[in-house]
Amino acid sequence: MHFLDLNHDVLIYLAHFLTRKDISRLTKLCHEFHRIYAPVVLKGLVWLTRGNLPSFCSFVGLEDERHGGPRIDLLRSLQTLRFNVFPSAYFYPVSSNESVRLFTTILSHAHNITTLGIYCVSMAFTLEQLRIALSAPLPQLRELIIDGVTSDYADVLAGAPASIRVVNLTMTKYHGDPGLDNEVFAHADPLPFLRYHRPALTALTLCEVVLGTQGEPFPNVRRLEIPSFATEADWMGWAPPLIHLFPNAEHVDLWSLQAQDDSAPTRNLDTRDPTALLIARGWRSRSRLWQEEHGTWSNGLRLLCVRSVMDLYCLGLSCPVDRLHVLEATSSIEVSRAALGDVHPRRVWIPIASSSELVRNTGTLLEAVAQTPSVTHLMLDLGEGFIQYSGSPQLSLTTLANKLHGSNMSHLCFYLCEDQFGERDRIFGTPPSGGSESSSKSAMDIPEVVKLIGDRNSALRQVFVFYDAYDMRAWERRRTTQGTSTHWSEIEGRRARQLAFAERVERYES
Repeated sequence: MHFLDLNHDVLIYLAHFLTRKDISRLTKLCHEFHRIYAPVVLKGLVWLTRGNLPSFCSFVGLEDERHGGPRIDLLRSLQTLRFNVFPSAYFYPVSSNESVRLFTTILSHAHNITTLGIYCVSMAFTLEQLRIALSAPLPQLRELIIDGVTSDYADVLAGAPASIRVVNLTMTKYHGDPGLDNEVFAHADPLPFLRYHRPALTALTLCEVVLGTQGEPFPNVRRLEIPSFATEADWMGWAPPLIHLFPNAEHVDLWSLQAQDDSAPTRNLDTRDPTALLIARGWRSRSRLWQEEHGTWSNGLRLLCVRSVMDLYCLGLSCPVDRLHVLEATSSIEVSRAALGDVHPRRVWIPIASSSELVRNTGTLLEAVAQTPSVTHLMLDLGEGFIQYSGSPQLSLTTLANKLHGSNMSHLCFYLCEDQFGERDRIFGTPPSGGSESSSKSAMDIPEVVKLIGDRNSALRQVFVFYDAYDMRAWERRRTTQGTSTHWSEIEGRRARQLAFAERVERYES
C-alpha cells in the first residue's frame, strides 16, 4: 500500500501534525501532493511581497496559460491575505506596477477571502489602482487592513464589498516628497474613508488620525482601538470626539493621546509641577463640561485601556468602566484617586515590572485602588523583575499587601511570568503539571502570599494565580461551621477556570 492510497480525509488529518513549512514542501513533491495539500497551505495566513509574489503566482498557476490558467479552486482557498509591496529587501524580481497588477488579478479570483491587509498603500498604488483592487468580488470579506494611506485616497472604499465589518486604518501623516519643500506634516481625517461603510462597521482600529465632534456617528462600532490620535482643536480634549463618533462603543483602547503637532502632551506632565497640574485639570474639566451638556457613554464601557493614569485623568470621562487597564502610574495620589473616581472601575489590571516600582509610582496607584470603593477585582501582572530578580520577593509581597490594606477587593489575580530560577513556584506554589486538574489541598499548601494579603483585607474572597499557558490555581476563603473564623482552601481546577471566566479575570479580555 502506498502513502497516496490512503483516504483523502486521512491525508488531510495527517497534515495537522506537520508545520506549515513542511506541508508547503510536500506540495512540491508531485502533482497529487500539490492537489491535496496546496489548499491546506492557502487556508492559513498568506503574506505576499514583491519578493515572493512570482513564486506564489507559479504555485497557483496564475499565468500558466499552458495548463488552463490559474487554479481557481486554489485561489478560492485563500482566507487571510496580506500584501506589502515594499518589504525590506535589496532585490525585487518584479516591478512595483507589475506586483500591483498580479495582486489585483489574485483578488479577482479569491472570492472567499475574509481578511485582507494592504501595506505601504500610497507608495505602491495609485488611487485608481487601489480602487480597482478593492472592487474585486469578495463577498466574504469582513476585515480590511489599510496601512500607509494619505488623505487624497478618501474614495478608495467606495466600491469595496458591503460585507466589511472591521477596518484597521493607518494614515500617513507626511504628504509631498520627503525632504523637499512640499513635504507637509498633518494628521488625517479618517471619516471620508469610512463613510461608505459607516452603518455596518462593528470594530475599528485607527492610527495617526485626527477626530472631531462634527462627523456622522458610527452607531454599531463596539470595539475601538486607537494607538494614536489628535483632536481637531487641542483645547477640546480627547474624550468628546470619541463619545460623539462612537456612542455605543464597549471596548476602547487608547495608547497615545496626541496634539496637532504630533507631541504627546500628557506624557510630559509632571504632577510635581503646579503648572502641569493646571493644564491637566483644564483638559479634564473641559471634557466633563462637554459630557454634562452632550452626554457620555450611557451604558459605560466594558473595557478601557489607557497608557497611563495621567491619560485617564486628562480624558475626564464621566461614565463607569467595568474593566480598566493602566500601563503606567503617577506619583500623585490625588491624581490617581481622581482618575479612578471618574470611571468607577470594578476590575483594574496593573503591570508590576519590578519590586522597585512598589515604592514608586505603582505603589501610589495601588494605594488609590485600595481607596476606591468600586474596585472589587484587582489583576496584577508580575514581571521578571518582581519575581526573578527581586532581592527579597517576600518583602515585596509584604509591601504589596500593605499597599492594599483595608481595600474593598473581593477577587485578586496574579499573572506570572516564566519561572527561570524557581522563585515563582516557591512563592505561589507549583502549577498543575501538564495542565491537569488541581485537586483540593490542605491549608498547609496555601501560598503565604494568599494568607498575607487575606489577613489585611477582610473582603477578599478568592485569589487566582495564572501560570504559563493554561495552568492556573485558585483559592477561596470559607467560614467555619460556627461562623467565627475563616480558612483558605483550594478550588478544584475545572471550577476555578469556570469562576475565572465568569468573573472576567482571565489574562486576556475577549
